[in-house]
Amino acid sequence: MNDAYQSRGLINAIEYDIASFNESLSSINPAPLNKVILFPNPTTSKIALNSNKDYEIEIFDMTGNKVMETSGNTIDLSVLSSAIYIVKTLDKMTKETNSYKVVKN
Repeated sequence: MNDAYQSRGLINAIEYDIASFNESLSSINPAPLNKVILFPNPTTSKIALNSNKDYEIEIFDMTGNKVMETSGNTIDLSVLSSAIYIVKTLDKMTKETNSYKVVKN
């Protein structure tokens, strides 16, 4: 192959990648409407689920010990030490479960 062909091929590849990259940046990819998130994370005290449903909530330390249990859709972690925790939620109506890693400062 000659140098002109190789350069043109490289430029085409770069143009394609840039176009794909720009398209991914300009498109809006909202989170699914039914996705429940826990915020703010990290936190210093309270966290909440972005849902008005009622949940059974369990909080575990990183060794697997349950350190707290509550119900509702908000959690006050102010009584816990600064660490990383796993928050497990159970939607009381649908029985759907989720787990979240939470950083408590």
